[in-house]
Amino acid sequence: MGVLDKLEMSLVDPLEKKAPALPPNARRGLAKAMWIIALVLGVLQLWAAWSFWHLGHYIDASVTYLNTISSYYGTPNVAVSHLGLFYYLSLLFLVVDAVVLLLATTGLKAMRKAGWNFLFYSLILNVAYGLIRMFAEVGGGFGQFFWTLVSTAIGAYFLFQIRSEFGGKAPVSAAHKTDAAPAPKK
Repeated sequence: MGVLDKLEMSLVDPLEKKAPALPPNARRGLAKAMWIIALVLGVLQLWAAWSFWHLGHYIDASVTYLNTISSYYGTPNVAVSHLGLFYYLSLLFLVVDAVVLLLATTGLKAMRKAGWNFLFYSLILNVAYGLIRMFAEVGGGFGQFFWTLVSTAIGAYFLFQIRSEFGGKAPVSAAHKTDAAPAPKK
């Protein structure tokens, strides 16, 4: 059993069995609409990554401009920090998370556990993204991480509430084996 399997199984009890359950019709409806939600969120995250890229470069250009003016007038630089490692790592995680969400849509539309697994991976990537953003020079900080944790907890609740609609009895790796496409007929 891998790390993701252990994590999934450890979250089943508090988020699926002990948490207040959604009504069966709500679960079914949410599960059927989840592919659209994943598609919209994936596209929005790609747009957010594009905006984050432009914001970072706008701020970097502004700091460079202000430093040029400061040096012209003989005053100390406004700031020397440029876009750093955490900025680019958070941008990378945001794009990868968007791609994982977009990859989930076909499995979710077919109501397969593999689609649900991609949403689970996205949830984990979201926490990693929040942790990295906490150290980014552009728009980071503890407040960003706190809201990432809150949104991830809410997302995890809904994700585990609909898990059974996708054949969610098996852990992540076992579901990949059972979700394999059947062999083509001759």
